Amino acid sequence: MGEIDAVLAARGEEYGLLRRGGLAFFFPGRGTAVLNVTHIEAPLDPVRASQAQFDGRDQADQAIALLKAEFPKAFGEARVRAYGYPGRRQTRWIKGRHQLTTEEIRAGTRFDDAVARTAWPIELHDRSGARKLRAAGRLPAGPGPGRCARTSARRRALRTSLPTAS
Repeated sequence: MGEIDAVLAARGEEYGLLRRGGLAFFFPGRGTAVLNVTHIEAPLDPVRASQAQFDGRDQADQAIALLKAEFPKAFGEARVRAYGYPGRRQTRWIKGRHQLTTEEIRAGTRFDDAVARTAWPIELHDRSGARKLRAAGRLPAGPGPGRCARTSARRRALRTSLPTAS
């Protein structure tokens, strides 16, 4: 556990933070860092989703306040330059022609319809305070198949034939 994780675990609740650890990427020579230390709900309702984004911003501000208090030399002048947009993981799955599997990722399977690439390990967000990175050795930076995002022709036809609100 790194120093930032230890501080988040020990004092995060005091600052209203839901996560007890996170990621920090520092850019030497630039005086900047990217932090991923917040957790928000991912509701499907658009009004609740908007509120969750504001909750995330509040948590980011509180995380900076905590880091300033605990690491004044490194974070004393820190400020939020840009708030990230909430990610949508398992809440926004597409019912595509193919479901990418853990085995395909770990095997580095190559797909003839590859459209995306990642070097990130398999990450599970199954509890608000937890983050698990699952890796079996080094995960290859494999491309994801486009058919995971493509629906069947029948579903497309149904979707395009539905009436729209005016």
